[in-house]
Amino acid sequence: MGYLPREPRVDNKYSLNISDIVNLKIGNRNLIGSPLFWWNNAVSMWCISGQTSGSCENKSFWFGIFTEKTPVEHKQNTFFRKLNNTNEFAFNFSSCYGTTSYNFKHFFDPKEITGEESLEIQEKFLESINKLIDLGILVHSDKQK
Repeated sequence: MGYLPREPRVDNKYSLNISDIVNLKIGNRNLIGSPLFWWNNAVSMWCISGQTSGSCENKSFWFGIFTEKTPVEHKQNTFFRKLNNTNEFAFNFSSCYGTTSYNFKHFFDPKEITGEESLEIQEKFLESINKLIDLGILVHSDKQK
């Protein structure tokens, strides 16, 4: 059973969980690019990533938006553990420097927190998603592009 080592420092202002994020879609594509995103040549995607400090419990997240240059095989790659419902973006979480996957369903749920690094990576990912929604890059699927 997990625990919260401290109160979260990021507000879940849109009351999101992972299944809600999967149901988001791309809104304003004009804001996708540097400096908010970095270009990943290997998969031809605009990406955001983050990680916790370096122990064996190191956690990281990766979020990528597909472009017209993204090859089909990358869109179907099993590395992308979470693919949104409209096939516009993907994201995943890993642990131990990418050697194992890290998954959770609900932000800041004590049952899904194993320590400070679990909490920290959830905060960093949610902070990025909040910002993308604030800017209109990600929108709820019932809103028009």
